[in-house]
Amino acid sequence: MSKRMVVGALLWMACGSDDAALHEEQLAKAERDCAALTVAECRQHTECHVSGGTRVMIEQQCLGESVELGCQANGSGCDTALTIGTDPQGEHWWFGNTCLPEGFSFSTGGQESEWVLYPSCSAQQPTMRSCQTRSAAECAKDERCVTGDDGSSCQERSSATTCEQKDVSACALDDRCMVMSGLRIERAQHCLGDSVALGCATQPKGCTAALMVGTDAQGQSYWFSSGCLPEQLSATGADEAISWPLCNPPPPAPAKPCVELSGDNCEVDRSDCTAIQALAFEPARGCVRGPKKVGCVDKQRVCAESISYGRDRDGQAWQFSRDCQLEGFTPLMPSAAEQPQGSWPHCAT
Repeated sequence: MSKRMVVGALLWMACGSDDAALHEEQLAKAERDCAALTVAECRQHTECHVSGGTRVMIEQQCLGESVELGCQANGSGCDTALTIGTDPQGEHWWFGNTCLPEGFSFSTGGQESEWVLYPSCSAQQPTMRSCQTRSAAECAKDERCVTGDDGSSCQERSSATTCEQKDVSACALDDRCMVMSGLRIERAQHCLGDSVALGCATQPKGCTAALMVGTDAQGQSYWFSSGCLPEQLSATGADEAISWPLCNPPPPAPAKPCVELSGDNCEVDRSDCTAIQALAFEPARGCVRGPKKVGCVDKQRVCAESISYGRDRDGQAWQFSRDCQLEGFTPLMPSAAEQPQGSWPHCAT
């Protein structure tokens, strides 16, 4: 090799070494400058890029959403190994390379090898919503939940107050529970008084159908139509009050109007009604059937004492002994030849 070539090679090596050192110095300066920028400022510098990480959700064992955390210089030379870093507040973050944002340190908790393999939280099955987050309508549809005493809040059934611990007003708002009511026994009058709400029980309680008397601590007794008593009452043995009548029995149901009764039931226990009889006839065959009670009217109704004719909904012709048109019949005016004759026989069928 000539002397000129040797000198040239030495000069090239010296220059290459200087260029590499300059590049390293420029890169270090860029890394410092970029790291000092906010995320918003980072976007304004072409020599920098925003760096992000993913929060490690240790309790849920998954990775949360990606978050922009800092700014890094382009060409920083980060290795592509999955990395767990810890922020100044002690929270752990997942990174796709070995470059950490300013202020972060490499995690050394011992579980990093598990954390880097966590799946995305969004890919996991959604966790069941707690009862406290549900509306009153949603609460009623979820067997795990029960509506609170205020009628609008929702809570876990396991932590809810039992029906037996609820007062009557709260009991009525809880679909798990039933209000236990008894008739107040008025011993002086020998009768059963008003119904009183006395307690709360879980339904279905499985009460028997036996009539029962229970007495509270003050000596007041109550009549029950089942074998279940509120907890604060004690069962009374044989008690004649079980068979006592109501002090204020409900008024009898109003009687049906006469026109709503059938002909056969018109005068059964009804002195205010009169049955209307009619004779069915078939002009084409010249025969009759009956007479038959076909309706009912009020006894006060004035009907002319004259023969009239009508046709029912089935098309059957009828002769009435009184001109008292009934509901469901339309007036009929048969000719003299079509009117029933005394000589007509009874229809065979």
